[in-house]
Amino acid sequence: MNTRPVKQLKPFHMYIGSPIWTLKQICPCCNQGSSLILSTCDNCKKLMAICDEMGTVFIDARDISMDKISQADNEVCPFCQEKSTIRPAKDIEIIAIGLTPQDYE
Repeated sequence: MNTRPVKQLKPFHMYIGSPIWTLKQICPCCNQGSSLILSTCDNCKKLMAICDEMGTVFIDARDISMDKISQADNEVCPFCQEKSTIRPAKDIEIIAIGLTPQDYE
């Protein structure tokens, strides 16, 4: 019987966060797919889409058009004006506004 010593592995930490959901449609400002990140404001609970390439905030994630964008900084909620309260949206929040799994990935 041939035996080899067992190699000890160093412990490591893995961070498992929430998924980042994106709309499947093409972004009208950067013309790329899968760049519209669905985001929610922790303060007012409103859902929006943010272009990952350009930072453009679309205030209605169900109707992505250039005439429905926020002029505010993308770190400020366009609804309640609170800073740094925007986080990736959860799937239950996305479904609650009427989007279906065919709309996002």
